[in-house]
Amino acid sequence: MPLRYGLIEPVDLGLPRLPRTLEGLRIGHVSDPHPRRRHRPQPRKRLHDLIDQLAAHRLDLLVLTGDYGTFPDDAEAGLGFLRLLVDRVKPALGTFGVFGNHDHPPLVEACLDPSKPAVPEITWLVNDAVRIEHKNTPIDLLGVHATNTRLPDATQLALNYAAFYDELGETQPAPDDSDRPFRLLLSHFPRVLPAASDLGVDLLLTGHTHGGQIRLPWAQPLENSSPLPLRLTTGLQRHGNTAALVSRGLGEMTIPMRVFCQPHAPLVTLRRQALMGNTTDRSVRLWHW
Repeated sequence: MPLRYGLIEPVDLGLPRLPRTLEGLRIGHVSDPHPRRRHRPQPRKRLHDLIDQLAAHRLDLLVLTGDYGTFPDDAEAGLGFLRLLVDRVKPALGTFGVFGNHDHPPLVEACLDPSKPAVPEITWLVNDAVRIEHKNTPIDLLGVHATNTRLPDATQLALNYAAFYDELGETQPAPDDSDRPFRLLLSHFPRVLPAASDLGVDLLLTGHTHGGQIRLPWAQPLENSSPLPLRLTTGLQRHGNTAALVSRGLGEMTIPMRVFCQPHAPLVTLRRQALMGNTTDRSVRLWHW
């Protein structure tokens, strides 16, 4: 792994289906910042530092995978962080996001207000997909919707993705079709990896676990707020031919500290290479952060 750049942790990721024109695509991934009301009117120093560091890098995409607050009255702090982020960080292809289990109605409704979205620079994916292009190469960018009252529904995403192709007037290609667009999925919850594999997703970017937040000295998490086994708490995972990167995230929950588990924001550079490991019918960890 390359050296970390402050809060940013670079990783080169090999994906065998990556079109040659997408070689070197750079994706900044921000997950679980958990800004709090007590941080008003400005986010905590860690999040300011993150924004400064992201702004110093060339990004093609910026993706956000949830938890822009912790409690309902954190909405103002969360929106302040998001506005500052998009004001400073200007990815070439745009900023896209999904919500997490600590995103409450005041924040979610403000962001999704069709008449006056609170942060219009962010495209929110609510169990749907958008198609973007880079060097005349299509990328299908999908998002699983979740909030503090709504668990992820990968089945609804699959149905909406089929409808997305109907609206395009195209036939939805099979997951293993070599000519289909590159598929990138955003989800707060990493447990959707098996469903992502069924959809033929090439890469899932996710968070939620905080890397365990508190670990033993040999990097073993004590828990991960998830039904996932502890071995799947962070890092690069594989299910079938789908890769998943599970971020350690940036903030904390319950106990305002991290032990042997530093916050980070992955900076993912895509490479046209073989994916580590072998095709499997279960989720396996290839390496961990």
